[in-house]
Amino acid sequence: MVEVDEKGLPEYCFVALKTTNEVVMVHRYEMGYSPTREGNQPWYGEATADAANEKRGITKAQARAMEMGSMVGWDFPAANPNNYDENGNFIK
Repeated sequence: MVEVDEKGLPEYCFVALKTTNEVVMVHRYEMGYSPTREGNQPWYGEATADAANEKRGITKAQARAMEMGSMVGWDFPAANPNNYDENGNFIK
C-alpha cells in the first residue's frame, strides 16, 4: 500500500490529460504535472492511468483529488480525496 499524508494524498499519482489523453504524473502539493514516458512513446488513456495507480494502491478518489489540486490549488475542497466517491466523482 502506498504511503499517504494526513489528507490521504499519495506522494504522486498518474492522470490522463483531458486534451490529449496522455498519461502524466502529478506530485503532491505541486502545481502542474510531469510528462511520463516509456522510451520515446507516451502512455495513453484513463484506463492506463487507472491501472498504474491501482497497481500502486492509489484510489480513483485520491487520483482525482491530486489532479484537481495540481490545477486549482491544494487548499480547495477539490483537492481532498474524502470529497469523492469510489469512482472519483465529486460528492460534496
